[in-house]
Amino acid sequence: MGVLELAEKLVAYRLAGNDRALKALEMLGSGRSPSSVYRRLGMHPRTVRHYMNTAQRCIGVGMRPALDRLLVKVVRAVVETVEPAAEVLEGGRARCRLCGRVFKRMNLGFMHRHIMYTHYDQVEQLARKVLEVVKSGGDQGRGS
Repeated sequence: MGVLELAEKLVAYRLAGNDRALKALEMLGSGRSPSSVYRRLGMHPRTVRHYMNTAQRCIGVGMRPALDRLLVKVVRAVVETVEPAAEVLEGGRARCRLCGRVFKRMNLGFMHRHIMYTHYDQVEQLARKVLEVVKSGGDQGRGS
């Protein structure tokens, strides 16, 4: 695994509308402790650890200082370049803007899986675009 896989996971989080995961990873990458992150964002401690472990598996467990710097850059690039694809409808239902499919309820985990398995090509394309933004160090505008 590598930086592309990390970018794909973060793009999928953004498309699914899971901005809290991105915020948690950005805060962890900025040096905040997991306990302060879950208190501030109201997340379960295991959820915060899961996000961090996922990022570490993508980059490499022994690469923590490099991972922290990279996480902040990639998360900011994802937020700048990718629009969420999950749209909450009335009655708690959700719609995927990429394919138009309507779901009975908005569930971040289910929406994340739907995007990863149904729209993987688009996730990979957006992840490559995000990495270009990170490499160039600038803002390339929004798109989805």
